[in-house]
Amino acid sequence: MAKQSTMKEQRLDWVTAELHPAFDGGFKLVVEGIAPVPTKVRLESLPDTGEARRGIEVIGHPTGIGEQVATPWVAEIATRHLNGPDGLELIGLSERRAFPAR
Repeated sequence: MAKQSTMKEQRLDWVTAELHPAFDGGFKLVVEGIAPVPTKVRLESLPDTGEARRGIEVIGHPTGIGEQVATPWVAEIATRHLNGPDGLELIGLSERRAFPAR
């Protein structure tokens, strides 16, 4: 029987974050980073609160127990329906980055 991880989801910081053209004419936000252990990472949009920039959190969940080993990750999200009037704000553990509306 495999041991279950007791580590919870948390915000993560990233190394690079860029908007790329998508096939549907919109854009996708592509975020890359390195976690200290194997981690499943997703970008999660926050509810629309009417603010100028729509928030997108970088959320990670460790997927295993064991030694710490630097593990690269990539996550992406389509932004076509997520922009606030002034764009997006990527939110990590200790950093934030604004992206203009597109």
